[in-house]
Amino acid sequence: RVSYLISLFDKENAELVALIDGNRVTGLRTAATTAVGTSTIVPDKPLARWLSTTTDAASGEPRHSEVGFIRSAGDSCELYLAHVFGITEVTVATPTEPGSFHFESISLTGSPTAKEVTAVTRRISVHRDVLEYDLSMAAVGLEMTHHLSARLVRG
Repeated sequence: RVSYLISLFDKENAELVALIDGNRVTGLRTAATTAVGTSTIVPDKPLARWLSTTTDAASGEPRHSEVGFIRSAGDSCELYLAHVFGITEVTVATPTEPGSFHFESISLTGSPTAKEVTAVTRRISVHRDVLEYDLSMAAVGLEMTHHLSARLVRG
C-alpha cells in the first residue's frame, strides 16, 4: 500500500496550513478517473491549477497523479505538469472546435529513474455538463497508444 500526504498552503503567505492524508482523499473518489480539475482562476492572470488523478476501478487504489498549471496563450493554452512517476511535461493546445482542445507535448523531461516517455497527446472537450478526456502516450519503446479516457457528467 502506498501512503502519501497532500500539503495545503495559504495562498496569501505560502505558510503550511495542513497536511492531509492522501489515501483518505483518494478513498473518497468513486470514479475510475477524476480526470481534469481546474480551480481557482488567479485574479488578473490567465492561469488555473490542474490536478488529474486516476484510481483502479475495482480496488480504489491510486494509479497516477499529475499536478501543474494551465495557462491561456491567446487562442490556445499551455499545460505545465509534474507526474508522480518522475517526468515533467509541457504541452500546447489548439482548439479543434468550440469547447474542444487537442494538446500535444513539446517537452518531456525525466528524472534518472523515470520510465522513458517520448510523446503525450490529450483531447479535452466540454459540452454543457459533460467533460470528456482522452490521453495517449508513446513510452518505454512503444508507439503512440491510447492510455485512458474519462467522461464526467456534472450532477
